[in-house]
Amino acid sequence: MVNNNTKVCYFTKLMNALNWIPKTSKKVFVGGDFNTNWNVDSNDKTTILDWSTDNRLSQKVDKNTWRRIITIDGRSVEKTSRLDLIFSSTEDATVEIDDSFTSDYNLLVLEFEEQKLEVSRTKIKRQNWSFYFNKATIVSKSSGHLLL
Repeated sequence: MVNNNTKVCYFTKLMNALNWIPKTSKKVFVGGDFNTNWNVDSNDKTTILDWSTDNRLSQKVDKNTWRRIITIDGRSVEKTSRLDLIFSSTEDATVEIDDSFTSDYNLLVLEFEEQKLEVSRTKIKRQNWSFYFNKATIVSKSSGHLLL
């Protein structure tokens, strides 16, 4: 059984790792089991939402990713939650959820459009410095002065 101190320690380590990710203009995908039920409002969810907003990331998983059958008062009840999350810096990213496995977790597949980068090239003019060196040498030999 996980006690509250263990959960606080885990969440602190999670947020320290997330804050390590640099703010960048590049495509960023962050995913995993955040151990925070996204279906329930909580301080942990608010902290993660604040982090994602600060880093211009949006959460892409829109369905439950975990399920388990539990017994309550002799009845079998399916318990579900959205623990696995994927944050993305691109708006075109989508997540497909495959729940056909026998595991209590679903498979998440991240899809996004590949964009070609536009590369601009600048032509660099090469200068032949030996011409100037030879001219300066000739001037210095004839006048006794070196032109710089």
